[in-house]
Amino acid sequence: MAYSDKLTEHSIPTAERLYCYNPQCKRFINPKLDMKRGGKVGTCGQCGENTCKRCGQKGHMFGVSQQTCKFPIVVEMSGGRIKADLV
Repeated sequence: MAYSDKLTEHSIPTAERLYCYNPQCKRFINPKLDMKRGGKVGTCGQCGENTCKRCGQKGHMFGVSQQTCKFPIVVEMSGGRIKADLV
């Protein structure tokens, strides 16, 4: 990942960042470059997988309602450890 990509990543608040859902990838998805479907889905520039912006899981097909989309996961730093809770 280029230095400018890291600057972009860290300029976005942690709770608003989107990363590839693919466990073998987890690349940052740049909202200015990699978003589609009206900003609801991000496409990974490394592996090409789609990730839902709302829940962080695999990108959903057209017509999926918010009720079927899982709630987003909030990741926060707490004492040097990453804590993930369902919102």
